[in-house]
Amino acid sequence: MHSGFHSLPNEILYKIKDCIKDSDLRTHVCFYNTCTRVAALYNDGGEAKGEAFWHRCCQLAGLGRGPADQYIPWKRFAFDVISEDGFCSHPCCGSALLEYNASKMEEAIHRCSNTWSNAMIPASTALAPADLHPHQLLRFISFSERGRPHLRRSTSPTDPSWLSEHALPRRSFATFPPTDFMKLTIINNRTSWYLAQETGLAVADIVGMVQQQWHAETSPADLYELLCGPYIEYVPKDWTILDILSRLQIYGKIFELARWDGLDFDEVERGFRVRFEHLTQDSHWRSC
Repeated sequence: MHSGFHSLPNEILYKIKDCIKDSDLRTHVCFYNTCTRVAALYNDGGEAKGEAFWHRCCQLAGLGRGPADQYIPWKRFAFDVISEDGFCSHPCCGSALLEYNASKMEEAIHRCSNTWSNAMIPASTALAPADLHPHQLLRFISFSERGRPHLRRSTSPTDPSWLSEHALPRRSFATFPPTDFMKLTIINNRTSWYLAQETGLAVADIVGMVQQQWHAETSPADLYELLCGPYIEYVPKDWTILDILSRLQIYGKIFELARWDGLDFDEVERGFRVRFEHLTQDSHWRSC
Protein backbone atom coordinates (compact mmCIF):
# COMPACT_ATOMS: atom_id res chain seq x y z
CA MET A 1 0.00 0.00 0.00
CA HIS A 2 1.40 3.38 -0.97
CA SER A 3 1.60 6.27 1.47
CA GLY A 4 2.82 9.84 1.47
CA PHE A 5 3.94 11.25 -1.87
CA HIS A 6 3.09 8.13 -3.83
CA SER A 7 -0.52 8.22 -2.63
CA LEU A 8 -1.17 11.69 -4.03
CA PRO A 9 -3.69 11.83 -6.86
CA ASN A 10 -2.54 12.93 -10.30
CA GLU A 11 -4.43 16.21 -9.93
CA ILE A 12 -2.16 17.20 -7.02
CA LEU A 13 0.96 16.10 -8.90
CA TYR A 14 -0.11 18.24 -11.84
CA LYS A 15 -0.55 21.23 -9.54
CA ILE A 16 2.95 20.67 -8.10
CA LYS A 17 4.38 20.52 -11.61
CA ASP A 18 2.53 23.69 -12.61
CA CYS A 19 3.97 25.52 -9.58
CA ILE A 20 7.51 25.01 -10.90
CA LYS A 21 8.62 27.86 -13.13
CA ASP A 22 9.49 26.83 -16.68
CA SER A 23 12.87 28.51 -16.16
CA ASP A 24 13.64 26.23 -13.18
CA LEU A 25 15.13 23.48 -15.31
CA ARG A 26 16.88 21.64 -12.47
CA THR A 27 13.71 21.29 -10.39
CA HIS A 28 11.75 20.00 -13.39
CA VAL A 29 14.40 17.36 -14.09
CA CYS A 30 14.49 16.32 -10.42
CA PHE A 31 10.69 16.19 -10.18
CA TYR A 32 10.51 14.12 -13.37
CA ASN A 33 12.89 11.60 -11.82
CA THR A 34 10.92 11.14 -8.58
CA CYS A 35 8.76 8.29 -9.94
CA THR A 36 7.18 6.87 -13.09
CA ARG A 37 3.84 8.51 -12.33
CA VAL A 38 5.39 11.97 -12.35
CA ALA A 39 7.39 11.15 -15.48
CA ALA A 40 4.11 10.20 -17.16
CA LEU A 41 2.78 13.70 -16.45
CA TYR A 42 5.63 15.22 -18.44
CA ASN A 43 5.07 12.74 -21.26
CA ASP A 44 1.35 13.44 -21.43
CA GLY A 45 0.43 14.92 -24.81
CA GLY A 46 2.98 13.13 -26.95
CA GLU A 47 6.60 13.49 -27.94
CA ALA A 48 6.26 16.76 -29.85
CA LYS A 49 4.55 18.50 -26.95
CA GLY A 50 7.19 17.15 -24.58
CA GLU A 51 10.01 18.40 -26.79
CA ALA A 52 8.44 21.86 -26.95
CA PHE A 53 8.21 21.91 -23.15
CA TRP A 54 11.87 20.95 -22.58
CA HIS A 55 12.98 23.39 -25.29
CA ARG A 56 11.15 26.19 -23.51
CA CYS A 57 12.65 25.21 -20.14
CA CYS A 58 16.19 25.16 -21.56
CA GLN A 59 15.68 28.47 -23.35
CA LEU A 60 14.31 30.23 -20.28
CA ALA A 61 17.18 28.75 -18.25
CA GLY A 62 19.57 30.51 -20.64
CA LEU A 63 20.87 27.34 -22.29
CA GLY A 64 21.23 26.48 -25.97
CA ARG A 65 22.40 23.47 -27.94
CA GLY A 66 25.68 23.75 -29.83
CA PRO A 67 26.76 22.31 -33.18
CA ALA A 68 27.80 19.03 -31.54
CA ASP A 69 24.41 18.44 -29.92
CA GLN A 70 22.00 20.22 -32.27
CA TYR A 71 20.34 16.91 -33.18
CA ILE A 72 20.00 15.75 -29.57
CA PRO A 73 16.40 15.97 -28.32
CA TRP A 74 15.84 18.88 -25.94
CA LYS A 75 14.74 16.51 -23.18
CA ARG A 76 17.99 14.56 -23.38
CA PHE A 77 19.99 17.77 -23.58
CA ALA A 78 18.28 19.08 -20.43
CA PHE A 79 18.83 15.86 -18.51
CA ASP A 80 22.48 15.63 -19.60
CA VAL A 81 23.48 19.15 -18.51
CA ILE A 82 21.62 18.86 -15.20
CA SER A 83 23.10 15.43 -14.54
CA GLU A 84 26.59 16.73 -15.27
CA ASP A 85 26.45 20.17 -13.65
CA GLY A 86 23.11 20.81 -11.97
CA PHE A 87 24.60 20.44 -8.50
CA CYS A 88 28.15 21.62 -9.24
CA SER A 89 29.63 23.62 -6.35
CA HIS A 90 31.71 25.91 -8.58
CA PRO A 91 30.42 29.50 -8.03
CA CYS A 92 30.22 30.00 -11.81
CA CYS A 93 28.25 26.81 -12.35
CA GLY A 94 25.49 24.74 -10.76
CA SER A 95 22.51 26.39 -9.09
CA ALA A 96 24.21 29.81 -8.96
CA LEU A 97 24.57 29.89 -12.76
CA LEU A 98 21.09 28.49 -13.41
CA GLU A 99 19.53 31.17 -11.20
CA TYR A 100 21.61 33.91 -12.83
CA ASN A 101 20.71 32.75 -16.35
CA ALA A 102 17.00 32.54 -15.54
CA SER A 103 16.96 36.01 -14.01
CA LYS A 104 18.79 37.51 -17.01
CA MET A 105 16.43 35.81 -19.48
CA GLU A 106 13.42 37.11 -17.55
CA GLU A 107 14.95 40.59 -17.47
CA ALA A 108 15.64 40.46 -21.22
CA ILE A 109 12.08 39.36 -22.00
CA HIS A 110 10.67 42.35 -20.11
CA ARG A 111 13.30 44.80 -21.40
CA CYS A 112 12.86 43.86 -25.04
CA SER A 113 9.18 42.90 -25.08
CA ASN A 114 8.35 45.39 -27.86
CA THR A 115 10.94 44.07 -30.33
CA TRP A 116 11.57 40.50 -29.16
CA SER A 117 8.17 38.88 -28.84
CA ASN A 118 9.18 35.23 -29.18
CA ALA A 119 11.61 34.13 -26.48
CA MET A 120 12.02 30.76 -28.21
CA ILE A 121 14.10 32.18 -31.07
CA PRO A 122 17.32 34.24 -31.09
CA ALA A 123 16.88 37.99 -31.27
CA SER A 124 19.41 39.10 -33.89
CA THR A 125 16.84 40.14 -36.48
CA ALA A 126 14.68 42.00 -33.96
CA LEU A 127 17.12 43.89 -31.77
CA ALA A 128 19.98 46.32 -32.16
CA PRO A 129 23.30 44.81 -30.99
CA ALA A 130 23.38 47.34 -28.14
CA ASP A 131 20.33 45.61 -26.64
CA LEU A 132 22.29 42.38 -26.23
CA HIS A 133 23.84 42.20 -22.77
CA PRO A 134 26.96 39.97 -22.66
CA HIS A 135 27.10 37.15 -20.11
CA GLN A 136 29.25 37.94 -17.08
CA LEU A 137 30.74 34.44 -17.29
CA LEU A 138 33.16 35.78 -19.90
CA ARG A 139 34.87 37.74 -17.11
CA PHE A 140 35.81 34.45 -15.45
CA ILE A 141 37.48 32.81 -18.44
CA SER A 142 41.25 32.64 -18.67
CA PHE A 143 43.54 30.61 -20.90
CA SER A 144 46.52 28.31 -20.60
CA GLU A 145 49.65 29.09 -22.59
CA ARG A 146 48.31 27.00 -25.47
CA GLY A 147 44.89 28.60 -25.38
CA ARG A 148 42.91 26.02 -23.41
CA PRO A 149 40.15 27.86 -21.48
CA HIS A 150 39.82 27.81 -17.70
CA LEU A 151 36.79 28.69 -15.59
CA ARG A 152 37.95 30.66 -12.56
CA ARG A 153 36.15 30.86 -9.21
CA SER A 154 36.61 34.62 -9.03
CA THR A 155 38.32 37.42 -10.92
CA SER A 156 41.61 36.23 -9.40
CA PRO A 157 43.76 33.63 -11.17
CA THR A 158 43.64 31.13 -8.31
CA ASP A 159 42.14 27.66 -8.41
CA PRO A 160 40.77 27.51 -11.96
CA SER A 161 39.25 24.41 -13.55
CA TRP A 162 38.96 23.52 -17.21
CA LEU A 163 35.92 25.01 -18.94
CA SER A 164 35.53 21.69 -20.76
CA GLU A 165 34.58 20.12 -17.39
CA HIS A 166 31.48 22.32 -17.04
CA ALA A 167 28.54 21.83 -19.40
CA LEU A 168 26.32 24.58 -17.96
CA PRO A 169 28.81 27.44 -18.49
CA ARG A 170 29.70 26.17 -21.97
CA ARG A 171 26.08 26.05 -23.13
CA SER A 172 24.92 29.25 -21.40
CA PHE A 173 23.90 31.95 -23.85
CA ALA A 174 26.66 34.47 -24.53
CA THR A 175 24.17 37.34 -24.48
CA PHE A 176 20.74 38.14 -23.08
CA PRO A 177 18.61 37.96 -25.16
CA PRO A 178 20.43 35.24 -27.11
CA THR A 179 21.54 36.09 -30.64
CA ASP A 180 22.32 33.87 -33.62
CA PHE A 181 24.88 36.30 -35.10
CA MET A 182 27.72 38.42 -33.74
CA LYS A 183 30.64 40.45 -35.02
CA LEU A 184 33.61 40.03 -32.67
CA THR A 185 36.82 42.09 -32.53
CA ILE A 186 39.83 41.34 -30.36
CA ILE A 187 41.95 44.46 -30.88
CA ASN A 188 41.41 46.34 -34.12
CA ASN A 189 38.22 46.99 -36.10
CA ARG A 190 39.96 45.97 -39.30
CA THR A 191 40.42 42.47 -37.91
CA SER A 192 37.01 41.11 -36.91
CA TRP A 193 35.33 37.72 -37.02
CA TYR A 194 31.71 36.75 -37.52
CA LEU A 195 30.00 34.09 -35.44
CA ALA A 196 26.69 32.39 -36.18
CA GLN A 197 24.66 29.74 -34.35
CA GLU A 198 21.05 29.06 -35.28
CA THR A 199 19.92 28.19 -31.75
CA GLY A 200 21.73 31.14 -30.12
CA LEU A 201 25.42 31.81 -29.56
CA ALA A 202 26.73 30.35 -26.31
CA VAL A 203 29.75 31.13 -24.13
CA ALA A 204 31.52 28.16 -25.72
CA ASP A 205 31.06 29.68 -29.18
CA ILE A 206 32.74 32.96 -28.16
CA VAL A 207 35.54 31.15 -26.35
CA GLY A 208 35.92 28.81 -29.31
CA MET A 209 36.44 31.73 -31.67
CA VAL A 210 39.21 33.10 -29.46
CA GLN A 211 40.80 29.64 -29.44
CA GLN A 212 40.58 29.43 -33.24
CA GLN A 213 42.39 32.75 -33.55
CA TRP A 214 44.90 31.99 -30.77
CA HIS A 215 47.77 31.27 -33.15
CA ALA A 216 46.64 33.70 -35.85
CA GLU A 217 49.21 36.39 -36.60
CA THR A 218 48.48 39.87 -35.31
CA SER A 219 48.08 42.47 -38.04
CA PRO A 220 50.09 45.70 -38.41
CA ALA A 221 46.91 47.56 -37.42
CA ASP A 222 46.74 45.54 -34.18
CA LEU A 223 50.35 46.33 -33.33
CA TYR A 224 49.75 49.98 -34.12
CA GLU A 225 46.86 49.97 -31.63
CA LEU A 226 49.16 48.43 -29.02
CA LEU A 227 51.79 51.11 -29.66
CA CYS A 228 49.60 54.20 -30.05
CA GLY A 229 46.10 53.38 -28.86
CA PRO A 230 44.52 52.80 -25.45
CA TYR A 231 46.00 49.30 -25.29
CA ILE A 232 49.47 50.74 -24.65
CA GLU A 233 48.71 50.60 -20.92
CA TYR A 234 48.78 46.80 -21.12
CA VAL A 235 52.33 46.72 -22.49
CA PRO A 236 55.11 46.56 -19.87
CA LYS A 237 56.84 49.91 -19.67
CA ASP A 238 60.29 48.44 -20.27
CA TRP A 239 59.26 46.88 -23.60
CA THR A 240 60.68 48.42 -26.75
CA ILE A 241 59.00 48.51 -30.16
CA LEU A 242 61.07 45.48 -31.11
CA ASP A 243 59.78 43.64 -28.03
CA ILE A 244 56.20 44.29 -29.09
CA LEU A 245 56.88 43.16 -32.65
CA SER A 246 58.68 39.99 -31.55
CA ARG A 247 56.60 38.97 -28.50
CA LEU A 248 53.09 39.73 -29.76
CA GLN A 249 53.16 37.99 -33.11
CA ILE A 250 49.99 35.99 -32.34
CA TYR A 251 46.72 36.98 -30.67
CA GLY A 252 47.18 34.47 -27.86
CA LYS A 253 50.11 36.47 -26.48
CA ILE A 254 47.84 39.47 -25.93
CA PHE A 255 45.84 37.42 -23.42
CA GLU A 256 49.04 36.98 -21.41
CA LEU A 257 49.40 40.74 -21.02
CA ALA A 258 45.83 41.46 -19.97
CA ARG A 259 42.96 39.51 -18.49
CA TRP A 260 39.86 38.98 -20.59
CA ASP A 261 37.17 41.02 -18.83
CA GLY A 262 34.14 40.30 -21.00
CA LEU A 263 32.72 42.07 -24.05
CA ASP A 264 31.87 45.70 -24.83
CA PHE A 265 29.47 46.87 -27.51
CA ASP A 266 31.18 48.93 -30.23
CA GLU A 267 28.77 51.63 -31.41
CA VAL A 268 30.79 52.39 -34.55
CA GLU A 269 31.27 48.80 -35.70
CA ARG A 270 27.87 47.55 -34.47
CA GLY A 271 29.52 44.56 -32.91
CA PHE A 272 31.35 43.44 -29.80
CA ARG A 273 34.95 44.03 -28.79
CA VAL A 274 36.91 41.96 -26.29
CA ARG A 275 37.37 43.98 -23.10
CA PHE A 276 40.66 43.59 -21.28
CA GLU A 277 41.66 44.46 -17.74
CA HIS A 278 45.15 45.75 -17.04
CA LEU A 279 47.59 43.49 -15.24
CA THR A 280 50.87 44.34 -13.58
CA GLN A 281 54.05 43.30 -15.31
CA ASP A 282 54.45 40.31 -12.98
CA SER A 283 50.90 39.05 -13.43
CA HIS A 284 50.11 35.89 -15.37
CA TRP A 285 46.65 34.53 -16.02
CA ARG A 286 48.05 31.28 -17.35
CA SER A 287 47.57 28.35 -15.01
CA CYS A 288 49.72 25.86 -16.82
